Amino acid sequence: MRTVLGATLTQAMREELVSRNVARLVKLPPNRPARQQPWSPSEALAFLRAARGDGLYPAFVLLLAYGLRRGEVLGLSWRDVNLEHGVVRIRQQLLRAGGRLQLGPVKQTLAVVTCRCLARPAVRYSSMPS
Repeated sequence: MRTVLGATLTQAMREELVSRNVARLVKLPPNRPARQQPWSPSEALAFLRAARGDGLYPAFVLLLAYGLRRGEVLGLSWRDVNLEHGVVRIRQQLLRAGGRLQLGPVKQTLAVVTCRCLARPAVRYSSMPS
């Protein structure tokens, strides 16, 4: 609301309808977002059980098991997964820049982050290359 009011008063100043933008004089209290409470292991398992039939289930497992960011999971491709060695490499992330989705570097200080696979998948996904 303050942003809209401030922009309106700034425009009014340009049009010389008001002499000052009083919205800029207001000192706002610091923004303290609510502390996020992570899921307990039982809550995470309950979510995974409920999502088992969802097409995004593998992404949910990566998010919960490895703590990957959403963009890192969405930036994965099959070249990043080595089932033979049990390794997933996080090389890039999907991000929005200039209103467009694009692949970019991961936020980690290392260029590539390697995660050991928890277990070999029991199911072959249809989109997996043979």
